[in-house]
Amino acid sequence: MWTNAFRDYQTGKYELAMQEFNDIVKNYPGTDTAANAQYYIGYMYFNAQQYEDAVKAFDVLLTFNENSKTQEALYYKAVSLLKAEHRTASADTFKEFLRRYPQSEHADQARKDLRLLGVRAPTQGRK
Repeated sequence: MWTNAFRDYQTGKYELAMQEFNDIVKNYPGTDTAANAQYYIGYMYFNAQQYEDAVKAFDVLLTFNENSKTQEALYYKAVSLLKAEHRTASADTFKEFLRRYPQSEHADQARKDLRLLGVRAPTQGRK
């Protein structure tokens, strides 16, 4: 299932990939594969500039136990909120992201986005 879904995603068959990723989440709950599938659901909405749907999809992923996509989902949730013009929620999510993942590859950009929002970033390394 994963191979087909990811192949369809990579070849631009997004509607089919969306259904396949949803099937993975439904049929394999609680697995890392389901987490990856849920991430790609959110990321497809993000790339389609459907930011409200992206936030909802990333929120679903963030209800899962910590997994390989938690960090990326939290970051892209914050960016989606920003692009959807939910400034306060975006700032809160960026701050949570930086508290949890201060050394992330996205940390510098998250700090820049907070500055643009007029919000002070949490002190690096504090939980």
